[in-house]
Amino acid sequence: MRFLVLSLSLIMSLQLNAKTLIVSDIDDTIKVSHILSLTAKFQKALDVTVPFTGMAQLYTLIINDNQMDTKIVYLSNAPRTIAGIPVLQASHSAFLDLNNFPDGELDLRTDIMDPNHKITELRKLLTTETPDQVILFGDNGERDAEIYHQIQSEFKTTKIKTYIHQLYASEKPVLVPKVFAEVGKKIFPEQVGYVTPIEIAVDLRANGLLSSQAYNWMIQNISPLIVNEEKSHIQEFKSVTFPNFINCKDFVWRWKVTAELKPVFNKISNRCQ
Repeated sequence: MRFLVLSLSLIMSLQLNAKTLIVSDIDDTIKVSHILSLTAKFQKALDVTVPFTGMAQLYTLIINDNQMDTKIVYLSNAPRTIAGIPVLQASHSAFLDLNNFPDGELDLRTDIMDPNHKITELRKLLTTETPDQVILFGDNGERDAEIYHQIQSEFKTTKIKTYIHQLYASEKPVLVPKVFAEVGKKIFPEQVGYVTPIEIAVDLRANGLLSSQAYNWMIQNISPLIVNEEKSHIQEFKSVTFPNFINCKDFVWRWKVTAELKPVFNKISNRCQ
């Protein structure tokens, strides 16, 4: 038994010290953008004040577990320039900085007509960086699940974990006209859906990609913020877990509900039912 414990500890240590590439979308993944609403999307395009609760801290903890061999890239389909002016480049940079996301590369779309920006850049990253493991973060508002699934099928020898923020239901409400329906994408079997960063932390720790110390910090410091978040029509100038537009009924909790997880589990169950 002691040998088994030592062996598992060694495996966890090796995984935490592997060369890791983190690739994160921005809008509706770490920033509240309401990307499926045409009006809200433009209203929030330049906003830098509303991150999703705990995501910056989670990214920082992942990197702190392995500072020397972890790289983070913020990969977005947002255009780098509008009419030749780097408006969204400046806005996204300010968002990351003001909300204490760890330093990394910001990769925006240079050609606004290019529909393949994300998958092209991902292929380049995995080929040039040759990471031992990759952690992909996206949302189900656009094509992240599809693109990440394609990358996983192409890079079969690379360990890839994919986390998709399930903000939108994948079935159109019966009474809502199609033009107004905010229908999300379904995730693929190998992908992990999440509503809060706590589920990500649980899954990362189970897969040897987050230390117990980092996990415990998330439980102690981020869980109370999520559990105590109140419904409000005003969601500006603060972090948010459950934006007013969220419809997370597709989300499925797949982990054991331990005592420390029960408050978050109950909160999600209440908001996503």
